[in-house]
Amino acid sequence: MRIEEFEEKWSVIYDTKLAGIGESFLIGQQDWEEITVTKCKLVSSKNDKYLFDVEITDNMEGNISHHKREIKIVMLNNEALIDDVKAYK
Repeated sequence: MRIEEFEEKWSVIYDTKLAGIGESFLIGQQDWEEITVTKCKLVSSKNDKYLFDVEITDNMEGNISHHKREIKIVMLNNEALIDDVKAYK
């Protein structure tokens, strides 16, 4: 899917500028060694929707990188589903 098609399809529902286009899912790069969730704070919850402030740390041979994400989870049929991930630089 071209970026234009992605934006046309999803920009009505999601902030596509924070979608992390061109990056690996959640960490923004290839994970090489040790991936750790160093922060996971519930920001809000309403009607089976939960918003988390998350920091993921990638430790590659002592080179540590931090990835800030805002992750929205929705409950559907007793399952927790990722609805949105905003990737902040």
